[in-house]
Amino acid sequence: MRKVFLLAFLFITLSFFIFVGIKKPSNFVEMREKSSKSIVYVPLDERPLNLDYVEEIAHAAGIDLFTPPRNLLPDYKVPANVDALWSWAITQNKGAAILSADALIYGGLISSRSHEVPLDELMKRVENFRLYRKAHPEQKVYVFVTLMRILDADSAAEEPDYYAQYGKKIFRLSSLEDKKNTVGLDAGEEKELTNLRNLIPGDIYSDWLGRREKNLAVTRKLIEMAREGTIDFLILSRDDTSRFGRSRQEYKELLIAAHGLSSDRFISFPGTDEVGLVLVARAALEGKRARIYVSYAPGAGPATVPGYEDVRWTPMSRHKMKNFKLQTDVSIRLYLEIGYLDMACLVSRYGY
Repeated sequence: MRKVFLLAFLFITLSFFIFVGIKKPSNFVEMREKSSKSIVYVPLDERPLNLDYVEEIAHAAGIDLFTPPRNLLPDYKVPANVDALWSWAITQNKGAAILSADALIYGGLISSRSHEVPLDELMKRVENFRLYRKAHPEQKVYVFVTLMRILDADSAAEEPDYYAQYGKKIFRLSSLEDKKNTVGLDAGEEKELTNLRNLIPGDIYSDWLGRREKNLAVTRKLIEMAREGTIDFLILSRDDTSRFGRSRQEYKELLIAAHGLSSDRFISFPGTDEVGLVLVARAALEGKRARIYVSYAPGAGPATVPGYEDVRWTPMSRHKMKNFKLQTDVSIRLYLEIGYLDMACLVSRYGY
């Protein structure tokens, strides 16, 4: 029972640090319970919130977490060695597996946005999940995959080089095209859309669109594997979402592909960097249940749409809490005040 409370509490607390983008206090994790649970974990990439924080949460809960050697993981824009990563993963015979499809197919999150891998090669990599299942028929296999973001910035730091010049234009074009297909455009927006189509070179737009179409095909295949049982549980995380855009269209298509799948097999929610932590908590607490209550301070908090998200806070938090599927006599009440965040106060408090 204490372990249920500990894991749920640590997940909620650390998710807050991930959400607001601040550094975790150095003495954050100090508790540990022994556990027989062992999990193999292939992270999204090498960043601390996807690897170090997850390792610390697992350690605090007494979970033996087995992660790849650092030299097999991505290094910023240098993708992981996908073949070597698969070779390592398939030898890990543990109680459960949490596998990042982005790492094992594209070589990491950044590589998923900029790769030039042919579709047939990507599909061969997807088939490795079948080989993994055959090698570990009794293992619980959790997989997470990202719906690629559309960055609203002229920056190529984590995108293809042409984003430095065309990033905001691509974002705006995508938004207007989706808005036109859903609620319609006014005369000014129609003119803006025409101008954007003329301003963005055709080869750049084709490259951007072609990569999205390949990634969409990969995700459809993963959903098919969740349906057939090759994957026990699949999370589709939606990276940096917005009200309008091609990513919203793709999400609708993927929901159609996942039609009929229960929430025991497939869920989707906005957010990306917290998913490894979410799945470690789920795997560790499989078969247990806890009641988690959320109370909001007076105001518009529950109806707030967070930045880089496409849904209000209340349904988003419910989707993430639903992942736990916990129930004991343990109850957690989370009190939230949502609104203006004083970053200066957070900087002074946590030294970020």
